[in-house]
Amino acid sequence: MFSFFNIFVYYIIYFTITILQRLKLIIFIYIRNIRKIVKKYNLDPICFHELRHTCASLLINSGIDPKTVSKRLGHADVSITIEIYTHSFEASKIACANKFDEIMASKMLKNTHGTNYRHFQ
Repeated sequence: MFSFFNIFVYYIIYFTITILQRLKLIIFIYIRNIRKIVKKYNLDPICFHELRHTCASLLINSGIDPKTVSKRLGHADVSITIEIYTHSFEASKIACANKFDEIMASKMLKNTHGTNYRHFQ
């Protein structure tokens, strides 16, 4: 993808410009590459913040604990992550309720003595 000459020019430019100019260059290269990917795969354009939000939602929905996602996003407290991504926990809430129903149904089938729930092992 890159020739030796391109890499050489990139390093010369990189070491002769200021930090702010480097940051602008990195952002420009990132945006250019993202646009190429979006065009190549015929995707809807997405800004960086939406990409970050999508990443966090996917991590939460895949079962990664909120504390880990919070650290990855750089939030000061896990409550910020939970507050922002509450919608992502809806599937977890439903799965939790279904699992509880399964457990209770299996306990009810085993319960032949008519005892209440606190006596279950």
